[in-house]
Amino acid sequence: MVTSIGVATGATVASATNPAGSGSSLQRVVLRPSQVGRGYVLKVIPGGRSVQGQVTLDMCGFRFGSEDRRTERLQAVYVRRGSKLALSNEVVSYRPGGAEYAMREVVQAIRTCPRQPVPSAVRGVPSLSYRIALLSSAGKRLLRGAIVMRVTVSGTLRGKKKTDTTFVVYQRSEDILSGIYVYGGSLKSRRELAFAASAQSARNLKRHL
Repeated sequence: MVTSIGVATGATVASATNPAGSGSSLQRVVLRPSQVGRGYVLKVIPGGRSVQGQVTLDMCGFRFGSEDRRTERLQAVYVRRGSKLALSNEVVSYRPGGAEYAMREVVQAIRTCPRQPVPSAVRGVPSLSYRIALLSSAGKRLLRGAIVMRVTVSGTLRGKKKTDTTFVVYQRSEDILSGIYVYGGSLKSRRELAFAASAQSARNLKRHL
């Protein structure tokens, strides 16, 4: 999950300079810049093509066993000059049954999410408190079973207390999972972009069938 706390979205965007190549089988699933919006540019984040040493699911201190079932991963960010609104799309392939398992784990993590700060699985990320609100996807052209949420995390980074809200959408098709993370800009613009981009992601996942 991408937030501006710990993962430091500013640093992530600034250092994500390599365009996505065509060698990955997930290239057909990850969003194209035009699907995000006019003027957006796609950049692969550092480690965005790796599974080993990289985390896909990290929330509420939950131990995600599905992480061990990942086989391939591609994560990119989409930024536009002059705009603080940004999006990340992470697409992951799993061994048979792994993506469904991951979705079940996300639901379980939400249901059991503690209110107190919990450790992160991402190196360098401080303990965080999570406040999660599930959002309806009715009429939003998302895949059946999509998980849509507004995630507010708070913690102390470099001695300063920070709070950040990210709109997150998880969808799966067979053994491929797509995560959409939207941050920056106004809350309204984040929500609108999250739903619009997730509808495009659903189209890409359907084509994969």
